[in-house]
This record gives sequence, C-alpha cells and structure tokens, in this order.
Amino acid sequence: MIIGRGRRKRFTSNVPFVVLFIIMIIVLLVSSLAVSRLRHPLETLPSPRSFDGQAELEVWNFTSHHMVNKAGAIEQTASYYRNKSKNITSLSESIGLLLDYSILSHDHKLFVQQEQVVKQSFMLDQGISWRVMDGERSPVNSTIDDLRIIAALTRGSGQFHDPSALHFAKILATGLLTHDATSTGWLLDYSSLTSIAHQQSPWLAVWYWNLANVRTLSKLNKKYLPILLHEREALAHATNHVGLYALFYNPDTHTYRFPSSNRLNMDDELLTALHAQSCGLPTKKFRNHLAILLDKSTLIPAEVSEDWTIKSSVQSPAIYALAIRLFYRAGDDDDAIRCLHLLLDMQVQKKGDLGGYDYSIYGAFAMKPYSPIFSFDQLESLLSLRQVMRSFL
Repeated sequence: MIIGRGRRKRFTSNVPFVVLFIIMIIVLLVSSLAVSRLRHPLETLPSPRSFDGQAELEVWNFTSHHMVNKAGAIEQTASYYRNKSKNITSLSESIGLLLDYSILSHDHKLFVQQEQVVKQSFMLDQGISWRVMDGERSPVNSTIDDLRIIAALTRGSGQFHDPSALHFAKILATGLLTHDATSTGWLLDYSSLTSIAHQQSPWLAVWYWNLANVRTLSKLNKKYLPILLHEREALAHATNHVGLYALFYNPDTHTYRFPSSNRLNMDDELLTALHAQSCGLPTKKFRNHLAILLDKSTLIPAEVSEDWTIKSSVQSPAIYALAIRLFYRAGDDDDAIRCLHLLLDMQVQKKGDLGGYDYSIYGAFAMKPYSPIFSFDQLESLLSLRQVMRSFL
C-alpha cells in the first residue's frame, strides 16, 4: 500500500509537467493547422485522373487550391490574402468553362459538382445569375455564359449517360428564351431575371454569338433555330477589310459598329473568330493578319485598333489560349505552337514567386505586367492545354 501510494504520489507530482507538455503539443498542432489553412485551400474541386503535361497539372493545382469558394464555385480573381473574408465574387462564365473542361477531361464528378453549383448558388427564376458576390445573386443574366452552360450540360448528359443533366438543360433553355429572346428572333445580351426589364440598347454584342452552342440548344428547342440563322447571317458580314470583327450589331437597322474608342479587345475578337469558325464561316483573313502581327511583334496585345495597330502593352494568357484553339482547329499548327509557347511563358514557374500575394502563385497564368490572377485566364488555358498538348509536345 505504501509503495502504491508512493507511485501515485510520484505520478501526481509530475502532472503539471505532463499537462504542460500536452498543452505545448496542442499549441503546436493548432499553429500548424492555422498555417496550413493559410497556405492550402479550405475548398477544392474533384480532380481529373490524369493531365496532358505538367503545365496543365500546375494550373489546375493552383486554381483548385486557391480560387474555389465554399459553394464550390471558381472565384473571379485569386485573393491576395489567403484568409479572405469578403468580396468573394464568382461568375457564371467560370461554371460554363469548367463544365467544358470536365467533359474534355472525362471527369463526371467535376461535371456533377458544377451542375450542383448552378442549382444551389446561381439559379434565379429558371435563369442563371451572371454574378454571385458574398452569396448574393445578381438579378441579371449573361446569355454568352448561359449558352455555354446549357450546351455543356447537354453534351455532358450524353457523354456521362446523365439524363438529369439533360432535363436541367431543357429547363434552362426554356428559361433563357423566356428572359432573353426577342419577338424578331434574336437573343439579348442580358436581361433581368426578377422583372420585365430588358436590355435597352439596340446594339448586340457580336462576341456573344456562340453559334456552336446555339446549334446545340436548337436540338433541345426548335425556337432557337431562327436565332441561329439570324446570328450566323449577321456574323458572316461582320468583318472589315483586314479581317477584324465589328463587335456590335443593330438588328433593327442591320448595321455594324466598332467601339468608338478604336480599341478592340483581342479576347472578344478571338471569341468571335472561334464562333465563326465553329459554324463554317471563313476566318482565314483574320488568322493571316493575326499571324503577321505575331511575326512583327512576337506577341498578341490585349487591344488593337481597327487596322491591327497595337494599342496596349498588356498581354493576357486567355488571348493566347484562344489563339491556340483558333489556329489549331484551322490546321495552322506552326502558329498554334507559337502561341502555345507564348502562353507557357506566362505561367509562373518559381515556387517562391508571390507577385504581391501572401502565398505562392506557382502554376498560375498571370497577365503581363502582373495584375490580379483572373479565373478566365486559368480556365481558358486549361481548355487549350487539354486540347492541344498531346498533339504538339
């Protein structure tokens, strides 16, 4: 008994040291977790099983680790601070691009996850809000984004044998007609989803006319057929003498116009060229002048004038990603490879390169000069890398 009590007494006398040791361990674990939370994502995405090269893997890792919010949507920009708490903005644009990527990468889990993001975070009266900020849905839609989402849901339903996605696509296609279709057979750029208010300007954005997606929707609902025919006919006559596209069209007066500033966004021009290419319209003049610009300046700027004069020193990864696809689909492999190398040069290669962020932006595609990391650049780059890397490298 004396020995027993002695043992208990000795154990009891060491309790403060044991407790202190345990507390120190807990503090270290909590500190480690806090650091981990700053360095690593609280949210992520279902990941494809394989990647077509290191560049695609790295940009995927960056995007899925640093640009995903709690709702599972991609944020418009990467926050400079990991412990962000407000002004979290996501666009419907990102959902459509990520759905397209899930189809290219044969990732059904990612496809379903993004479909749920639409249903849970972006739906508003059978329409899709174009922006969600801090959980609040904008009452306005964006038809270019809606078309991409609905067409991707339709294609994915076939690839993944997912009838629920097709059912959802049909609901959205009907809602888009309700909110944005005109009585004369056009789609407005945007409309209110909560009132009868519509776009007031008679000028439509030509780069919104994703004819491949409109064609897909016409198979769901025949009311899209006149829209497809009208947009294709107008797009066929939208270029000037050097192949650049007038970015606005007035269907009431059958007239085109360029931006009054004489500064054309190259991403809008490239999107329009891709839309034309998708429905068999010629893009050779545009591609030839784009190749000449590359020959002279070894870059594609963010803005040009109506005669291809460079109007900006900024370079955007998305522009090169779009140019890659335009050249690649036309069989212009040399020009596609040139743009691919220019795109890869814009990927952050140094793991310690912060670029003003409090965490590494290694793997991200960054504009030149440095600016916020945009989701559009990351997702368009992912799409192009997935489509061409296996062919070229």
